Formats: sequence, structure tokens, C-alpha cells
Amino acid sequence: MSELRHALRSLVKSPSFTLVAILSLALGIGINAGVYSLARAVLLDPLPIPDPGSLVALGWNGGPSATRSFLSIGSTAYRDEAGAGYGSNFSSSMYRSFQHVVGRDLCAFSYAATDVNVVTATRTIPASNLLVSGNFFRVLGVTTMIGRSITPSDDQPGAALVGVLTYPFWIHAFGGDPTVLNRVIRVNGYPFTVIGIAAPSFYGMSRAGFFKPTDIMLPLVSEPLVYTRSVPRSLFEAEDKAWLQLMMRVPPAEPTSPVDAALTTTFRAAVLGSSNANLRSVSAGRVRLFRAPRGLDSWSRQLREPLLLLTLTAVVVLLIACVNVGNLMLVRSLARQKELSIRAALGSGPWRLVRGTLIEAAVITAAGGALGLLFGLWSARALIAMLVADSAHAAVHAGLNARFAGVTAVLSASAALLFSAVPAMWVARRPLSPALKEVSTGASPHRLTAGRALMAAQVAISVPLLVGGMLFLRTVYNLGHVPLGFAPDRLLIFRIDPSLNGYDSGRVEQLYGRLVERLNSVPGVGQTTLSDIVLMSGLQNNWTFTGADGSEQSAKFARVGPDFFETFGIPLLSGRTIGAGDHSGAPRVAVLNEAAARSLFPKSEPLSQRLVMRSNPPADFEIVGIVQNSRYTSPRDPMPPIVYLPYAQTALGTLGAMNVIVRTEVPPDTAVDEIRRAVASVDPNIAITQMKTESDQIDETLGTERTFMRLLVAFGGFAVLLAAIGLHGLTAYSVVRRTGEIGVRVALGARRSHVLWLMLRQVLGITLIGMAVGIPSAVAAARGIRASLFGVAPADALSVTAAAALMILAAFTAGIFPAWRAARLDPLVALREHV
Repeated sequence: MSELRHALRSLVKSPSFTLVAILSLALGIGINAGVYSLARAVLLDPLPIPDPGSLVALGWNGGPSATRSFLSIGSTAYRDEAGAGYGSNFSSSMYRSFQHVVGRDLCAFSYAATDVNVVTATRTIPASNLLVSGNFFRVLGVTTMIGRSITPSDDQPGAALVGVLTYPFWIHAFGGDPTVLNRVIRVNGYPFTVIGIAAPSFYGMSRAGFFKPTDIMLPLVSEPLVYTRSVPRSLFEAEDKAWLQLMMRVPPAEPTSPVDAALTTTFRAAVLGSSNANLRSVSAGRVRLFRAPRGLDSWSRQLREPLLLLTLTAVVVLLIACVNVGNLMLVRSLARQKELSIRAALGSGPWRLVRGTLIEAAVITAAGGALGLLFGLWSARALIAMLVADSAHAAVHAGLNARFAGVTAVLSASAALLFSAVPAMWVARRPLSPALKEVSTGASPHRLTAGRALMAAQVAISVPLLVGGMLFLRTVYNLGHVPLGFAPDRLLIFRIDPSLNGYDSGRVEQLYGRLVERLNSVPGVGQTTLSDIVLMSGLQNNWTFTGADGSEQSAKFARVGPDFFETFGIPLLSGRTIGAGDHSGAPRVAVLNEAAARSLFPKSEPLSQRLVMRSNPPADFEIVGIVQNSRYTSPRDPMPPIVYLPYAQTALGTLGAMNVIVRTEVPPDTAVDEIRRAVASVDPNIAITQMKTESDQIDETLGTERTFMRLLVAFGGFAVLLAAIGLHGLTAYSVVRRTGEIGVRVALGARRSHVLWLMLRQVLGITLIGMAVGIPSAVAAARGIRASLFGVAPADALSVTAAAALMILAAFTAGIFPAWRAARLDPLVALREHV
């Protein structure tokens, strides 16, 4: 206890050292804890259900022709060990066939009708819906907090319409009112009785997937009521419409191959017996079970590599913090050699002196770990917020739990061992006689070899972080300056879906026409158009078209409204664009971009020729215009072949949701209120969602790159700051140790510039040695992130040079102040104190 008090008093007497050491460790530990929490939430944490490891999902692979065999609605994808893709969705008839084969509970759910309008007694709320089979809750083990779950009897034709709310939606829409049970709400105009509130941890089947967290769950049987874009018949009756995702339980120790084989046999028999020729084309397909403890998890595949890079970077930051604190402690021990020598002379053995050093390290670590726990919790939430801001993945969250606290404790203990090892070894091995001689004579020949080596290592570790930050800075800059092929400025976008109010296609088309006309009359609005796809959102439509030579080719397509090209500023090259006359009753027309014209009509002029869309039934279009190429999904992607079709002529079922794009003549933010009032004047029951500018949309699409760029730059800046603190401390101690020598040099005629250079030479020498190791390491490590870069090589000379210059500048800044003090020393004072 006395040694603990002594350690505390010693640390209090050196507040600058103590504060720097604790904050350095707190930031290093906190960053690692936060990144760990993020990586676990995005890549590892399973669904919050009992025994998630036994959950398996069914997927199917039908070969190249599969994409035109089924219309998949609300789908994702699975991949096997070889990287082959498997579709996630099945038709209702296939689901019924599988139920007779597997011999165990097979549950189904669907994101087909994911967007619904929930009307309460006081307001209309856009909500995310999940359709579930009657055995869904029992198979997955999902419980309700109050009320009951959906059962098989609820999922039968003619059953009363019921629904279960998720806990977050219950709080948001009803304020947590328990009397909501047995209350009737209207979903897309139909009355449903609320029978339960799901457990707070359950948010749907997409742990970190493509789909939004679920707000309300309804029985599958209600699909014809809430899926507003159905073809004339229900999806239950459409064998070529894949809309159900299927899951079951298979214990982890049980092989899945027998079930795979049985399901594959059933799948092939079902498609061979179909009257649909497209379905018969996948008769060689296969079905496979995929372990799905995280549910639908396509999003994490995109983030696995960036998160691995971020994790490695965070570990490097902690290592730098430990090296820095260890070097500061070593310098501190050298500065206290008089005290340590006297204590040794009075009988303190080596172990007791080492124990004092270790106790100081333990105090610093305990304080740094406690602060690191708080910083780690904050950083985890901040990192998740940056990654999922304005996206569909808000189900990812981080919180304080035993695992998080345990990781922080392990990091803290590891840090203590790392940074206390060198100072403790130096104290233990310090001979008593030379130390006492130095105390009596004032001499101090020790050259800080270990301290210099540690600082060189710290610089070497910091340089790759700086180079990585520079490479990502250039990547984000390049992505922000890619030619888009359209003008994104002053474009305001929002989404509406009149079909959620029960409107048929004719009424929806009329409403869209009135809405465009009304918005064009709003002061400050230039042009208005419609599109089912928001350019640069990452979303896309793919379809198969038949070109001039009869060959089938896949191309992107967009269903757009009149004045689409004029609103986006996409130049017309020949022919005409899509206008108000291209309504549902007019002859079908299409506009191609240059890439589509070359791809589909390589040997002839496309204008006035026919283009066949391989829908069911096939749709025939006359090509009336050619426009300039433009980006479609992301600045990273090349300009693809795009077919533009009038939205009113290509509805695959009921005409539904569209994005309204308004080009304003004033800053978009100033026109928002007028635009909302204009929409309400056309139809007050229409809910506006996802309002943003096109510039915001591009920023959102580049959100991952921007986030990792900011983090790498921040981590690199932190590493440079730690290196500067260490170099400053080392130089300051060197000035104190060599004060007598400096006094003699000045007394013998040395100019102050020579003294200044004498001190700076040490700092710059250590920095250059570290850079000699760090730069080649940075270039080698950068090859591992080649796929994440854009328009810049891993060995980019400008990035490496900028990182090196920044490191040298930091070293110069760290060393100039103690060196300047050394150059201004009074030689008489220096000699009097050290003679």
C-alpha cells in the first residue's frame, strides 16, 4: 500500500507525463475496443434468437439462364465456398413442395411488401413490413414481450387479419402504450388487429443485410392485401414469381448434404413439370442449405475487407501508444536515476525498484483502461453511426456488455505489459556503482540507446498509417471528381407510393401527372421528373433484352418520366427523349444510352428499330432516342449500357412507388416546405419518404470510402501526435542531460545555430531511420488495399512523399522547442549547475 501511495504521489508530481500517458493509452485502448465492437456487430454477432447456429437458409443455383426464369421480389443472395451465387427466393408452390420433403419445420418469410402505410387513429406512418408464415415464431424461437405471436391458424385463408409490432416501432408509433393490444390499425387501407409486441431484441431477419429493420409482421396470407404491385393474380398463384425466403433448423453437427439432395430432386421435378418454358430451362439447378446464424447477411461481405484493414490499423495505433508511453517511462526512469540510486543505496533491491515501476504502470493502465472503456463505447456508436447513416442497416448497434468490458480489460493488461517491459528491465539491470558515481559527479554518459530505438520503431510504425491516410484521401478526391454524365447540383429527390393507399395503376398514373404539373408551378422549381431508380444510389435494375441480331443481352434499365434527361442534364445525341405523350395508352418507346446502342445494335442505326424486353409476356419497344452515357450505380463503376423506358408503359403489375426528382433554381433546402405543401395539395394521404439531394445521395454512396478515409487520417494523425510527443520528451531529456556539455561548447565559442542543429540532428536522425524502415513497409502493406483504392496506385509517389514530409515536419516541430531552449542557455548558469 505504501508503494501504491508513493507511485500516486510520484505521478501527481509529474502531471504532464501522467496526463499524456493516460490519454495516449485511453485513446489507443478505446479505438481498439470501438473497432472490435463494430467488427463484431457487423461481421460476427448472430440473430438474437435461441440457438442461432442451427439456423439454415435455402438457396438455389440454376445456371446462367436463372435470372430470366424467375422474377425475384425482395431477394438477396448466398455464396458457396467457390464464390458461386445462389438465389434466396422461392415461389409459393416450391415452398409447399419442400414442406413435404424436409420432414421438419420449414418456415417462410418475405420482404416483398416491405414498405407499407400504417394508419393509426391520429396519423399515417410509413413502416417496414415482414410477411411471415404461421410457424415462423415457433421455428425461430422469437417471443413476444406482451400479447401473442402469429400462429398457423392466423396464416389460413379467411382468418382474421392480425399483426405483431416490433418493440422499436411500438415505442415510436404508439409511445409504448400497452393498450395497443387488440387495437385495429389499417395497413395499406386494410384493418389488422395488433395481437402482440415482439421481444425488444428482435428487429427482423436482416442482422446486417440489405433490408431495413422490421416494424410490423403480418401473416403470409395477407400478401394479396398489402403487396400493392401484384400482377392480376396473387403471388401465391404465380409459380414464376420467387418471393419467399425459406429457413429451417439443422443442428451444427448434423450434415446438410442429405437434405440438399432431397430438396434438389424436388426442385428439378417441380420445374420440369411446369408449363412455363423459362422454368423448365433451370431443370439442372440445385438447392443447397447455407448456415445462416446472422439471417440475411449480404451487407457484411462488402465491409469485411475494410473492417479488417480498420482493425489492423487500430492495433497498430495501440502499439504506437504503448511504445510511446514506454519510451516516456524510460526517459522518466533515466531522469529519476538519482532517486533510484539513492533508494538502491539505502537497501532497496532490484525487485523492489522494478515493482515501483510496475505499480506506476498499473496505475496509468487502470486510469487509461477506465477512460478507454468510455471512449470505446462512444467510438463504437460513432463508427456504426458513420457506416449506417441514412441507410437501411440501422439494426446494427453496440452497447456496454460483459464481452466489451472484457476486451477492454485484456487490451489494458496487454498495454501494461508492452509499455512497462523496457523501463522495468532497465531499472532491474542498472548497476549500482556507476549510478552512484553519476550522482556524485553529475556525469551522465548514458546515451538513451533504448529510447532512441523505441522512437525509431514508433516512427516506422506511424509512417504506414500516414501513407494509408494519404492514399484514401486521394481515393475520395478522385471519386468526387469522376465525370458523372449528368449535373447533380440542385436536384432534390423524394419517394412516394400512391399504391399503398389502394390506388390502381390508372389512378396512380393520373396522380403522378398532376403532381409533376403542380410541382413545376412551385416558385423556384425548374423541372420535375420521375424515376424508379435514383442514380448513384447503388440500386439497379437488370433485365434481358433482345437486340437487332436476335441475341439476348443483359442491360441496366430505368423506368422514367417525362423530362427525365432534361432534369438531370443528360445530353440528347439523336432522336427525341421521353415526353408526356408516352403514357400507358401510347405505343411503347425506349431511349438508349450510347453504350446500350453499341451493345444491342453493333452494326446498325438503332433509331426506329424494335427492342424486345424478355418479360412475361415479352414487351416490344420502338427506339426513339440516343443519349449520352452516364454513371448509374456508383462513381466507381463504369458507364454501363442503360435502356430508359417510360414508367407508365413498363409496370410489372400495379404501378407503384416512384422517386420524384425536382431541379430547383434556388438552394434545394429553401424549397422543401413549398414542395411538401404542393404534394399535399395533390393528395394529402401521400407520405413523402427518403427526401435528400442528389449530392447527398452521392455522399451516401461514397459513405464507406469517406468513413474509412476519415478514420485512417484520424489514426494517422494520432500516431504522428504520439510520435511528436515522444520525440519532444526525448529531446527535452537530452537537453537536460547535456546542459553542461552545451555550456562548455558555448563558452568555447560555439554559435547558437550549431547548438540548435546539434539537438535537432538527433531528432531528425531518429525520424529518418524510422522512415527508412516505415516507407518500404507502407508500400508493401498498401498492395493489400489495392481493391479499395480508386485512381491511385499503392506506391503512389505523391502520397508517400506527403506522408514523409508530414512526418519530418512533426519531428521538426517536436524537437525545435527544446532545441531552441538549449541554444539560448546561459553558459555561466549551465557550467555552474553541472560542474
